Amino acid sequence: HDHALLVLLLITTLVGYLTASFMLSSLTSRYILEQQTIET
Repeated sequence: HDHALLVLLLITTLVGYLTASFMLSSLTSRYILEQQTIET
């Protein structure tokens, strides 16, 4: 039972990390694009 809970926790953490990094990268790329548009 503990092993299944540990695997579930690991998967949840991995999914959360991937979602957070994806959102962060999309926000960062959007910010960089805005900066480039302002410069030109």
